[in-house]
Amino acid sequence: MLVGFSAMTISGAMYDSKVRYVERSPIVEMTATVSGLITVEDGGTEFYVHDLYVDGEKMDFDASVHVYFEFEPDFNAGDVIYMRGYVQGTAHEKFDGFYANALANRRAYHLYISKISKLAEGKLSFPRNIQHRIKSIFYGNMDADSASICTALLLGDKFGMSDELSSGVAASGLSHVLAVSGLHISTLSTVLYFILRKLKVKPWASLIVVTTLTFLYTALCSFTASALRAFVMSFVFTFASSFGKKRDNISALSFAAILILTFRPTALLEVGFLLSFSSMLGIFLFHKSLNDAGQKVICKISPKHKFGKRIVSLVCVTLSATIMSCPFVAYFFGQLPLLQLVSNIIFVPFIMICYIALLVVTLFSLVTTAAPVVYVMRILLFPFEQYVGWAAGLTRNMLSLPAISVPAIALYLMLAIFFSRFILLPRKDKLRGGLIGAASAVAICAVFALV
Repeated sequence: MLVGFSAMTISGAMYDSKVRYVERSPIVEMTATVSGLITVEDGGTEFYVHDLYVDGEKMDFDASVHVYFEFEPDFNAGDVIYMRGYVQGTAHEKFDGFYANALANRRAYHLYISKISKLAEGKLSFPRNIQHRIKSIFYGNMDADSASICTALLLGDKFGMSDELSSGVAASGLSHVLAVSGLHISTLSTVLYFILRKLKVKPWASLIVVTTLTFLYTALCSFTASALRAFVMSFVFTFASSFGKKRDNISALSFAAILILTFRPTALLEVGFLLSFSSMLGIFLFHKSLNDAGQKVICKISPKHKFGKRIVSLVCVTLSATIMSCPFVAYFFGQLPLLQLVSNIIFVPFIMICYIALLVVTLFSLVTTAAPVVYVMRILLFPFEQYVGWAAGLTRNMLSLPAISVPAIALYLMLAIFFSRFILLPRKDKLRGGLIGAASAVAICAVFALV
């Protein structure tokens, strides 16, 4: 956190100095390289570009392009295009989440185009070329909704997802399964280690192979905060296991946070970073205590009830993650999905099975000419699509959360950590201290609100 806070002021000043057009510019001429998939919907066309030049001057950030007249694009990803229209920079208040995400994605401009044409053919470099090939396979062999779900599940990219589908995924409480995170990286690592073990590869060689492949996969996911966090933690855990060392969850999480904040300090304000790290911290702090209590209840009901024990474990994971991420959800979104608990129990294991199947069919499609085989994912994902559609149609699918300030978030997190199993105090002392801390937090927040 210190690394992040100390560097954000400099990052903010650099961002403000390099965004040339905050207000909409006069009509200008531009050239740029198409970054990836081109979507055409309701008479409009949208896509991303990089290497943007405005009136011959290169811009420091990439842009999204919006074309509102009907035309058939005669260019593809990697091609250089000519455009004429307006340029507008992303408006933000310093150090808000929107600013942090714009800086992380290096996408600070919106282009509104009145004239567009192809200048020259080109090729995308890694990882954009692989991303584009995968998206082309998905969208060329499935309907738009299934393709966008597969793209989000495999690459963490939700660009092509419709508003209806996005609202359904949010209402179901399953947004986290469509953001490449620990679930995905750990599943991929487990599969790779299983294959290497069957091939009788030595542990140190397995570590190198798995680390290299998961790093390349993280690059393919554009180094999002959740994917990078999962990669670093996975590396620390596998490194410890390979050399017979004891692994420590909190240390691994802290190491991942320090690495990310060192190279991208504004990540401290990215929604993805905050939700990812707070959820994992909640699991590490509270899952064991909650799970132990839940397992005791199940054992009293039925000692041999294995299914019940697994359900309790999944419930405790969800509750643990929610405890620490709840204030950030309240701050950024103001509401919590009512179906989150049920959705995680039913669909998280199912989605991970779909993820493994998607990895297999995507790799097979990339190395062969049998791209239509990905159509099987439309069949596999049919229950998920129906469920999120049903969730979106419910009249009451969200729980409104009270507005919360930044000081209140900090105090809430400190209180939550105080109540965790890492604070080794008697229960009475912990309860007494927690009540005093909560009362003090309310008073401090009241003072901040008045100021």
